[in-house]
Amino acid sequence: MKKERIIAIGMRRKIAFVTVFLMGMSMFAITNSVNADTPTGESYMLYEHYGYTWLDAEKRAPDDGKGIGPNPGEDDDWLCWAATASNVLEWTGWGLVGGMWDTDAILDEHKNYFNDTGAWMDDSWHWWLNGYEPGPPLKLVTGGGNYWSSYTWSNYYHDENDDTKVMEAIDNWLHAGYGVGIGIFDGGHAITVWGFNYDPNVDKTSNPHDYYLGIWVSDSDSDKNSPPYSGAPARDYMNRLSYYEVEWNSTANHWYMPNYGGGWMISRVQALEPFPSGRPVADAGGPYTVNEGTPVIFDASDSNDAEGDTINYRWDIDFDGNLYRWDTAWSPSTTTTHTWYDDYSGDVVLQIVANHLLDIDKTIITVNNVAPTVNAGLNQIVNEGDMVYFSGSFTDPGTLDTHTIEWDFGDGNTSSGSLNPIHIYGDDGVYTVTLTVTDDDGGVGMDTMIVTVNNVAPTVSPITMSLPYIDNPDFILPIVHTLSFEANATDPGSDDLIFTWNWGDGTYNTTIYYNDGMNPDPYPSPEINPMNVKDTKNHIYFTPGTYVVTLTVEDDDGGVTIVTWTLKVLNASEAKHDINDYIQNLSDNLFKSKAEKRKNAFNHMFNAIDNMLDEEKYNGAIHHLQKNIRGKCDGYIDGKKGNDWIKGDTLEGYTAQWHICNKIDDLIAYLETFL
Repeated sequence: MKKERIIAIGMRRKIAFVTVFLMGMSMFAITNSVNADTPTGESYMLYEHYGYTWLDAEKRAPDDGKGIGPNPGEDDDWLCWAATASNVLEWTGWGLVGGMWDTDAILDEHKNYFNDTGAWMDDSWHWWLNGYEPGPPLKLVTGGGNYWSSYTWSNYYHDENDDTKVMEAIDNWLHAGYGVGIGIFDGGHAITVWGFNYDPNVDKTSNPHDYYLGIWVSDSDSDKNSPPYSGAPARDYMNRLSYYEVEWNSTANHWYMPNYGGGWMISRVQALEPFPSGRPVADAGGPYTVNEGTPVIFDASDSNDAEGDTINYRWDIDFDGNLYRWDTAWSPSTTTTHTWYDDYSGDVVLQIVANHLLDIDKTIITVNNVAPTVNAGLNQIVNEGDMVYFSGSFTDPGTLDTHTIEWDFGDGNTSSGSLNPIHIYGDDGVYTVTLTVTDDDGGVGMDTMIVTVNNVAPTVSPITMSLPYIDNPDFILPIVHTLSFEANATDPGSDDLIFTWNWGDGTYNTTIYYNDGMNPDPYPSPEINPMNVKDTKNHIYFTPGTYVVTLTVEDDDGGVTIVTWTLKVLNASEAKHDINDYIQNLSDNLFKSKAEKRKNAFNHMFNAIDNMLDEEKYNGAIHHLQKNIRGKCDGYIDGKKGNDWIKGDTLEGYTAQWHICNKIDDLIAYLETFL
């Protein structure tokens, strides 16, 4: 009865059982097939002894309502047998026809011709090699297959449906180098076996039930409910190799997997021999190490085929550890070249094919990060206070890198983000400027350049002097006149400025203006703070004469600028003549009458003072100035209007009176110093 159940699932007898057993197929397998056990004992793996690798054709998620039975799903929901058959077809080489190079493409070809219902692997292999037509409901579309009509499929096919011998069959056929699929129940499912574990301390012949410990399988339902993204094709689903313990049920006399589903039994084993040719041996070379931006040549020239068949090669340059994404097409060339533009470390997979049989090899590529090559630009010579335009550059073979840019201007200031910053140096000096470029992988490139900053002497405005009499700038007397001098100095550097006034009479005044307002400027200046200083000084001359006032402005770096001002300080006689000249030049209409006569009278009075000064009769000169001259011009200032010779009733007249009175007062004050 057990064998009838197996045959019924293979759709040869008792079709009524099909629905019963296939209903549970996806439900249990999806839920539990990934809950693998922990391997014990020693392993025997097909691909380790006969080459190539394990394969895992995946079915899609049950999301579109297609399929038959009470568990609707994608149109491959019941095609576990086809997925298992496809794995074997790729590994044995029979499946590599019509541009189909992997198990997912082979499974897709099954979907084109078979209905979404249950069957066995031999239905696939018989159709694939020799065009077998099982008829409805299994076959959806007639045709397809028959890719190997010159070969008799049954010569390469093996089948064991004795429940007691399934583990022995798995052992023997894997050791023989065959591709193996098994049927498991009660759910009704097919999976691919790639190896088994055994206890090396147990004799297989006398005690097989303790010898076999578990099997290594790939399961088309293992990731069916975990699509990598919405609408993902089956080839993008995770590939998975899982280990499950096996135990012998002495009551039911069969092998089962206690942790798969509800403890599903292994009911049938089917195997297919490889295409009758020797499998080539892939050698990817390596490991490889290059710098980013440098092409690496992957060389598979040590690959070989014992029978001398032509080998073709293709490469997965950035293998993700699970799915193969071939970056090159099939080619007879043993080499391929690739360039990474960022540092990288990973696996590179080579796949080769010779006379329908595949092999695979994995190597390692390490791509080293390369630090940027930096150019800080040409050396520059500038003046302090000038804007300095920098022009840096860098190259990086890692064109996918991102970079940070840092400038150190050598004066305590920095800038980031731009290769073309602008900077102003606050003091003269020779500055080493450093440009540092760091890539996102920690690679650091540096370069330096020199900026020579010349000191600039202060710029000093002409001296200005506040005059005692704006309209008579020559009337300056010793002692009684305090003169105010002013000058403005600017310096583009962050310098201290020293103002030194040489009054030309043997006296000096010096003032230091600190850049920070408090302390001497350090070298180099810590700040960019150009100076703009106005200096005002008062001075009194005590002796008549001509004087040259010299202002020297010096910065703390030795830059010097000198400006001068020349003035004459009058003696008493010169001052007296200055007042008289002023009166003589007044308009006649400012006099009460007889302007000419009165001017002559003023002239005689001033001349009389000359004799007094010569004889040092200062009291007489003072009295004469005050009573005889000032008294005739002060009616609108502080005297009697009736005595005025010069009228003060107009603005011009009042100005004349003020001018004469004040000058006479100043001259009297000076003469009093001789008493």
